[in-house]
Amino acid sequence: MLRTPAVRTDDDFFALGGDSILSIQLVSRVREAGLGVTPRDVFVHRTPEAIAAVATELGRAAAVPAGQGTGQMPPTPIAAWFLERPGTTDGYNQSGVLRTPAGAYEDALVATLQLVLDQHDMLRLRATRPAGGAPVLEALPPGSVRARDRFTRVDVAGLDGDAVRAAVTEAGEQARRRLRPAHGEVVEAVWCDAGPRARGRLLLVVHHLAVDAVSWRILATDVAAAWQAVTEAPDATGRAALPAPTTSYRQWARLLATQAHEPSRESELPLWQPLWQPQERPDLLPLSYAQQRLWFLHRLEGPSATYNIPFALRLDGPLDAEALRRALHDVLGRHAALRTVFPEHDSRPHQRITAPDDVRLPLAVETVDEDRLPARIAAAATAPIDIEHRLPLRATLLRLDDTAHVLVLAIHHIAADGSSLAPFARDLGAAYRARVRAGAPQWTDLPVDYADHTLWQRRLLGDESDPDSLVARQLVHWKDALDGLPEMIELPWDRSRPAAPRHTGATHDFALDPATARQVADLARTSGCSVFMVLQAALSVVLSRHGAGDDIPLGTAVAGRTDEAAADLVGLFVNTLVLRTDLTGDPTFLELLHRVKEFDLSAYAHQDVPFERLVELLNPARSQNHHPLFQTMLILQNHTPAAPVDLPGVTTRGIPVDPGVSKFDLSFTFTETYDDDGTPSGMRAAVDYATELFDASTVRDLAGRLVLLITAATADPDRPLSTYDVLTAAERDRLTAWGTGPADDGPGSTVPALFEQWARRTPDAPAVRDAGTTLTYGELDSRADALARRLAARGIGPEDRVAVALPRTAELVVALLGILKAGAAYVPLDPDYPARRLSHMLDDSRPRLLLTTPAVRSRLPETSVPCLYAGDHEDSAPTSAYPPALLPAHPAYVIYTSGSTGRPKGVVVTHRGAGAMARTQRERLRVTPGSRVLHMASVSFDAAFWELCMGLLSGACLEIDEREALLPGPALAALVRERGVTHLTRSPGRSSRTTAQA
Repeated sequence: MLRTPAVRTDDDFFALGGDSILSIQLVSRVREAGLGVTPRDVFVHRTPEAIAAVATELGRAAAVPAGQGTGQMPPTPIAAWFLERPGTTDGYNQSGVLRTPAGAYEDALVATLQLVLDQHDMLRLRATRPAGGAPVLEALPPGSVRARDRFTRVDVAGLDGDAVRAAVTEAGEQARRRLRPAHGEVVEAVWCDAGPRARGRLLLVVHHLAVDAVSWRILATDVAAAWQAVTEAPDATGRAALPAPTTSYRQWARLLATQAHEPSRESELPLWQPLWQPQERPDLLPLSYAQQRLWFLHRLEGPSATYNIPFALRLDGPLDAEALRRALHDVLGRHAALRTVFPEHDSRPHQRITAPDDVRLPLAVETVDEDRLPARIAAAATAPIDIEHRLPLRATLLRLDDTAHVLVLAIHHIAADGSSLAPFARDLGAAYRARVRAGAPQWTDLPVDYADHTLWQRRLLGDESDPDSLVARQLVHWKDALDGLPEMIELPWDRSRPAAPRHTGATHDFALDPATARQVADLARTSGCSVFMVLQAALSVVLSRHGAGDDIPLGTAVAGRTDEAAADLVGLFVNTLVLRTDLTGDPTFLELLHRVKEFDLSAYAHQDVPFERLVELLNPARSQNHHPLFQTMLILQNHTPAAPVDLPGVTTRGIPVDPGVSKFDLSFTFTETYDDDGTPSGMRAAVDYATELFDASTVRDLAGRLVLLITAATADPDRPLSTYDVLTAAERDRLTAWGTGPADDGPGSTVPALFEQWARRTPDAPAVRDAGTTLTYGELDSRADALARRLAARGIGPEDRVAVALPRTAELVVALLGILKAGAAYVPLDPDYPARRLSHMLDDSRPRLLLTTPAVRSRLPETSVPCLYAGDHEDSAPTSAYPPALLPAHPAYVIYTSGSTGRPKGVVVTHRGAGAMARTQRERLRVTPGSRVLHMASVSFDAAFWELCMGLLSGACLEIDEREALLPGPALAALVRERGVTHLTRSPGRSSRTTAQA
């Protein structure tokens, strides 16, 4: 089954190439051996040893008694539905091609076919549909269908590959026409004979009533076994080659019919979705939930091309422009969504569907030169569409000459989605073929239209006030799943986020090579995940490395076409899901994949809730400048797009159209690619990005790091996430260059020594300022010296630690600098931290002293550490004690991590590097003695030391204030203006909001 020479008891079924289809085949073979397992057992337990442990004894299945598999039977529900469809269904089929060995001969192939026909009852199916009666299925007895009558030989000896393929195609079409289920003719075999020394092809064409996708593996296996028996059996009949069947389709159909009326099954009816059928139309037809959001955005943002879906076709050959115009009208007549406008009535939008005969779609024809073509395509594709008063489709035909044209279509997203392009293209081709022959397209009427979907969707979801309704149940799930979701993740923006974005965008293309794409697929298979999940995990890691945190929400699109009636419709069915990735605790990549799988499967099981309703439920802070719930999109396209449009006499080719817009900050799209023979050839990728936020170089580097991470993580998924290197070669070279310079490891490179240089150089310049106090460099130096001597008098010096818990005033800076001058390391305690965390920090760091104030001390947890109150005059008498010499290797401060693993961990940071950091701040950030640096970070956050050095080691003024004045909003904006702040260190997201306010 897996085509592997040996299988160990601990081998993973999926790692060896198993999949969902093969798991069903495995279950069947296990049952033939008298054991019972389910497909779920295979997915959960995966190895032979583990599957055997949950298998149950069934006893060996007995062969079907003679005659039990033949005769009339009730049609299965799908067969009944199929036979009740209007029009002829004779030609519906599936086909497969098998290679025949060199030296094969007709009589042996006919005997092989006969053996297979007699083995499978459904290959002898007769399906009738009496007038006014129910469909009837009958399995004819073995031998009643003669293989000779169903077999055709086609001579292809000496033909090249293209000619052989053409012959097979033509033979298949003729075979399809010979299928007549009402007469028991559901199988046709065509042997393309390549001669006695060459391998031929055996084409099997089987009516869809008798075969499905899973059946072909069984058929291929049985054909091979029958051929071997026919060519090797002593009597050349081979009738004992295939084992007797242990079940029959007739038995299955009867059991299914009986089960359908069991009370236990009928009690499950409320769990089934209602059929999508034509609905009675209200006077004012509401919009679908997805349409409502787009209509609101159209009103909010005004006319724009943000939600245009562009579609451009190069047409080479003699084009009948009038036939094309009429074909476009035919397509509009077929698809109501394309002839719908969205006006407002009583402050509420509704759908107004134009009657097919009243549709007027202008086809603008414009003659252009080749050099102006790209600009004209872009202009036609990106012109705004007025959805309230005009059709949501615009068509432009650009004429290069008599035999060269470009058709540019722009469809507003409110009327279509990406999956709509296939039925649109298919119907446009059919209509054009009819119109060039002066006829009208003869297609089967669509059973429903998009308006029916709108009403059906509301019926399906039910009333939110009913706790048993589908929407109520799913909203409960999403409220829990997205509780505490970050409002916005931080990304490496190059510019502040504008208050009113214009959604301008660009695209960067990149790719995964075939080897990496295979690694992705292999890891997906062995981990029981999907390729999409692997990409989601990798992208989340890369975004986290760029400052997005460890709680990453990504958006993705699901087709929303859960009912097959939607397959042939143009309309907006797509829904958006929020997929949350938890990276806390530094898991391995494989562990992360399991987290992703758990969340995603649950999300897919609750995908019916419209995204728009989810936004209303969670009610995030509304802002026009970023997308709600997520700002990064991830899409995997794993289908091969069909030819754009089939127009007779005209060669068509799709032309990529860059609309120059981006709905999200970042939108990653991966497309699996294949060679002509179906071999995977890698993965094409593109990232659309908001040009108002990102430079092209930033996005290029981001994509490069993603490729590096995918390559490394899929090659070795058992490593912790923190161990993967995502630096590109160019970035490593830049870091090497930036890190090259004087070591600054001499005694004069400690923080106190570097500060004192500025105190001597500019003693009267402001060093630190709070809401009511300004200290010059000379004053700050003097007060810090005094504190250092008091600490030295208590025996505090290098390698000692002093805890600091003070309000955010100039006195805090005096304390930090004084501790450093004493040679000790400070342990910063933010009084607003939880008592449990502060207690742990005190116990873990074991400071010699706690420097605080009485008011702050009352808010701290109990501790045995002796206190020194800042400004305490009892301890302020002059002392001759002076700190010992301080070296760069001595500790400067102890900072505690966020505690993602459960307990915060202390990290000791030395003075080494402070001088180089200050020099870089002066060179790169242009900090000068006239600069004003805002001290924003909590003193317990590592960035506080960065800010301290930026101000005091560059001769600048350090501006400090209470926490309330530093919260993003009007207060912070006012503080920045009033203090004349020149340098402010914030995360990109908060920085953009601060800048917008200021």
